[in-house]
Amino acid sequence: MEFLLAEKLVSKDELTILNNNIRTKGLHLFQALLNQNVDSMEKIDAILATTAKRWLKCEYFSTADELLAALDRPKGMERRTLFRTKVFHVKFEENSDAADEVIDEAALRPFEKKVFPVKVEQGGDGTKSPVVNLATFNPFDLELHDVLAYRFHGSTIKWHLAHPMAVERAARFMRTILTSQGDDTAMVIDFSRELEEILNVRVDKASVPEMINWFIYKAFDSRASDIHIEPGEKSMAVRFRIDGVLVEESNLHSELHPEIVSRIKILSEMNVAEKRLPQDGRFMVKIKSTDIDLRVSTFPTVYGEKVVLRLLERTALQPSLEEIGFQRPDLARFYRVMKKPHGMIIISGPTGSGKTTTLYSAINTIDVTKVNVVTVEDPVEYRLAGVHQLQVKEKIGLTFAASLKTILRQDPDVILLGEIRDTETAQIAVRAAMTGHIVLSTLHTNGAVGVVMRLLDMGIEPFLLSSALSLCMAQRLVRKICEHCREIITGMDVLVKLLEMGIAKDTLDELGIHVDTSGRKYEWGRGCNVCRGTGYYGRKAVMELFEVNDEIRQVISAPPLDEPRLSHLVRQHGMSSLMEHGKALVDEGVTTVEELVRVLGEN
Repeated sequence: MEFLLAEKLVSKDELTILNNNIRTKGLHLFQALLNQNVDSMEKIDAILATTAKRWLKCEYFSTADELLAALDRPKGMERRTLFRTKVFHVKFEENSDAADEVIDEAALRPFEKKVFPVKVEQGGDGTKSPVVNLATFNPFDLELHDVLAYRFHGSTIKWHLAHPMAVERAARFMRTILTSQGDDTAMVIDFSRELEEILNVRVDKASVPEMINWFIYKAFDSRASDIHIEPGEKSMAVRFRIDGVLVEESNLHSELHPEIVSRIKILSEMNVAEKRLPQDGRFMVKIKSTDIDLRVSTFPTVYGEKVVLRLLERTALQPSLEEIGFQRPDLARFYRVMKKPHGMIIISGPTGSGKTTTLYSAINTIDVTKVNVVTVEDPVEYRLAGVHQLQVKEKIGLTFAASLKTILRQDPDVILLGEIRDTETAQIAVRAAMTGHIVLSTLHTNGAVGVVMRLLDMGIEPFLLSSALSLCMAQRLVRKICEHCREIITGMDVLVKLLEMGIAKDTLDELGIHVDTSGRKYEWGRGCNVCRGTGYYGRKAVMELFEVNDEIRQVISAPPLDEPRLSHLVRQHGMSSLMEHGKALVDEGVTTVEELVRVLGEN
């Protein structure tokens, strides 16, 4: 870059620092110039223009208008990939010097790897491969080159330099186009039968984009809720969470990990270069005519970034309350509370216990043509017809509390609040329930009585809470025995299996579980291809709930709260515990004792 010295744009010392910053710190040219406190933007612009013309032999777009004027608009997935990486298709006239000029290979040697194609290669028949002109603010990003090489396989990429502000404006312009086109931006994933058979055996032989598509496709086909990509010292595990349990799908060489993570980051609109901090993103795919929303999260570990993709089928049908697994008395209580003109219904349980599905099923019992139903969620997991759903965006200040304040001015009858996370949200929700609204929400507690304790710990006044609460419920999900490999076993067989799992009879006694070895028969799943050898297929809810009546309100409103007395009182009024409901499902042959211990052991 000595030409910058010859043009008197930088001094000799400045040039040395500039080169060092680019090589050692991984900064692109614009960042390096800002780090050196170059005295004016005009000077920076002059350096960029001179670099493009004299060193890179390419076009330079100094303003957004210039870049937008040259912007080409490729279709579909290709367009999305480009704008998410802040790389843009640009077009030139056939006689454009910038499109045909050859890059000086020697000038690029300090970067140790040639980052620009030197010439258009000729095929065996003498035809030239097509040239793709791409503009970005950092044409030196080698990871980006590798990723886009897959997208433009068979073409020669010619890179051009653009001012970062021009790139940002072009990104906003392309985002507007994509947003207006809705579901057309979903990436379609499909495989022929022949390719499925090959990938089932040797997925490691696929290209990285094809490999990621295959894992998403296979996860959807396996009813998985999450895909975990976990780096190790020498290998990388890909695991699916099926029916709440992680199952290893594939084990690949760790060399593939950086490329796979970069590809997922680009699809999810994340910063590809940022590897030190956790990031969140999302993208959509279409599989077998079904729209799947993938929520992506990265987490830096000592061996690289762990990635989790959550699959959400946005148009999935919610089961009815009867199908979820309510016991008959509990179902009657739930329906009775839903018919009240106001009150708060809280469902508790850990992540993945089906709380949101139960809330959506409750909303489906309401005639939305006669009432105004509004939801605040993070994320909006499923689309509900006739329901006004709002996505929380904490980065811009649209929190649960702020959204709830706005919703109360929209004259709602029913409010579904995805989660009560803080005191402010809890206070607004309680006031809403007391002023003529039905409020449904979730909390993270171990049991139904714990809902009351948690809200009091969050600072809600006891007299307000006693007036607002209508129903408290705790929920878990247990796996159901696979219908394709169901078998009858004895109680002694059950005890042997439990011992193999490390569960002694003393533990069963502590949990109140009695295994009858005097002749009673139990059911279990042997394991087959349908259930992937687990013996389980699908899940069913285990729950405990109590309706807040006058006697319970008196206990809640008289501080300090006597938790043992409250627990005894709700049992007197008919609440069955999680374990009691679980044991009923074992008696019905729905699930097994092993599964009950796995899910409810902590209770």
